[in-house]
Amino acid sequence: MKSKRYIFKGLLSLILLFTILGSGCAMFKKRPHLVPRESGDTLVEITDPKLLPDFKDDYSRHTLLNSIDNSLNYFKKVKFNPHGFRMAEFSNQNLEDTLRLFREGLVNSQNTEDLNEFIIKNFRVFQAIGGKI
Repeated sequence: MKSKRYIFKGLLSLILLFTILGSGCAMFKKRPHLVPRESGDTLVEITDPKLLPDFKDDYSRHTLLNSIDNSLNYFKKVKFNPHGFRMAEFSNQNLEDTLRLFREGLVNSQNTEDLNEFIIKNFRVFQAIGGKI
């Protein structure tokens, strides 16, 4: 009787193991590899709407607004950022204007869907890229 119980438990364990292993990779959605326009670029623009992420934040709206205000205060003090993005389109003034526009959209959006729609309509979305070291 004990041997039947061990055989049953063993078969059940194998079935469970194969089920987990068989479905493990299906949980993760593969994203296409984005290629920079120029060598040395660290950002790639996402132009396919299907690849855009769902924009939501785990923190409160108040915390995000506070962070934006802190960044805007920083840009008032510093007009040149030697450690910023090395792409011509990202001047300090451009980043400051973008933060103001984003803040306005965040304040005016009623929910996550409104914020997603605002971001997609008003911003170019980039993904940071990197290579294997």
